[in-house]
Amino acid sequence: MFPSVVKLFAAPFADSSLVNEWQTSHTDIWTQTVFHGIDLSSMFKPALDQQMSRPIVDTYLPNIIVAPTSTLAFSFTEKNEEDLNELTIPVDVKPSRTASVNGFTLWFDLDLVGSEQTITLSTSPFAPQTTVWQVRTLFKQPLLVEVGQRINGTVVLRANKKGTYDIVVDISAPAGRRQESYDMSEKTGRKVQLMQGPMVGFIPQSPTDHIFNSEWRPPLLTEAQQQQQQQQRHAEAQSQPLIRHMYDRIIYYYHYFRFHYVGRVTGSSLF
Repeated sequence: MFPSVVKLFAAPFADSSLVNEWQTSHTDIWTQTVFHGIDLSSMFKPALDQQMSRPIVDTYLPNIIVAPTSTLAFSFTEKNEEDLNELTIPVDVKPSRTASVNGFTLWFDLDLVGSEQTITLSTSPFAPQTTVWQVRTLFKQPLLVEVGQRINGTVVLRANKKGTYDIVVDISAPAGRRQESYDMSEKTGRKVQLMQGPMVGFIPQSPTDHIFNSEWRPPLLTEAQQQQQQQQRHAEAQSQPLIRHMYDRIIYYYHYFRFHYVGRVTGSSLF
């Protein structure tokens, strides 16, 4: 039994609490105007842009998804290596509720075809969890969509020289257009508490197909579940000691400027 067919999924999501967490817990230091006598505020915008362009690897409750998935399916037996250098997922969906779309989330299913049975390895948020989570990409500005409006465009996975993919999202809706690019080599993991359920990813069929082939509505959380989710995220955001966080970010931008600015002037990367 070998991997034969892969299905790539992409869907718009709304999760303002993640955006707030990502902006505040990772860039607050750059709002400081007096940090040991140094004004760091000029670095806030580039730090925020850099943070928002990093793909996030985590898992989540599927109620954040606001529209049916867009899918690209292909067989490995029909593709050669060059065909995998660029994979395009066409997007043409209608949201089931009015929402501010904060970005797109991606995952995959892998069909293992045997002589008597086909088994699906799924990383879907609708499936039992595996050690492979989903990927989320954030827009720098949310995109408002209303029920019945059309969201169209593409999500492109383009191979890069770092041994991974760039994700290029180009999405349009009546309220506007979002064009963003993300480098998967810059992905960052987000600490989350695993949801209850068996740690099993091998199932007889694709859970994403099962969900979206029926009349789909995003699952809703009770008020108690929403409060629990918000409390959990707040605790996660506060879990990292502030001093260590500031130190890590200062070291990062120190090396960033050494390479991109000093190295550009001297002709050397300084490493």
